[in-house]
Amino acid sequence: MKSYMKEIKNVQRLRHPNIIHYTAVFRDQDTSSMYIEMEYCSHGSLIDWMQAENPDASQKQSVLRQTLLALACMHEEDIVHCDIKGDNILVAGDGTVRICDFEMSLDKNATLRASLVGGGVGGTLGFIAPEVQAWGNAGFPTEASKIPEDAAEPSAASDMYAFGVVVLNVLHPPTSSKHYPLTGYDHEGFPRDAV
Repeated sequence: MKSYMKEIKNVQRLRHPNIIHYTAVFRDQDTSSMYIEMEYCSHGSLIDWMQAENPDASQKQSVLRQTLLALACMHEEDIVHCDIKGDNILVAGDGTVRICDFEMSLDKNATLRASLVGGGVGGTLGFIAPEVQAWGNAGFPTEASKIPEDAAEPSAASDMYAFGVVVLNVLHPPTSSKHYPLTGYDHEGFPRDAV
């Protein structure tokens, strides 16, 4: 329930046309489960939209630009999404992008290390910035002396790293959603046919 409340709080702070809008929150009294109702995006995820619509270059550019505008809004409010990927970018019927799934998001104004100690690295393998992965692999140390040299906490920069992987996948789509984003890409993250 705590992660739902954090997600709701972070999304409520972000009033932007490219960030999902929650319309209602429900709590089941019997099970204590919480449910979030959000606006409907008829094209589904960015991945679904690309596979169904086969977008041209200008449509891809529009989707990527809208995603950047949403990221800029989040980062201006000191919120780091921590899980930017095609599955968390929705496309509405009119082509408007909505970033969703703020469960792993972090408010940089809150005590970041305290909220991450003992947790896992936020994000999806293949989209996590290497320095954030290194910090998580070290067990989220709170003492500066125990933080690996190549490690860093999640930040706007790590969201931008993930956005870079999204751009790669938009410009060079994998042959199947089962291959998104890792299979079909070499260890440096570039499509094999583009290297």
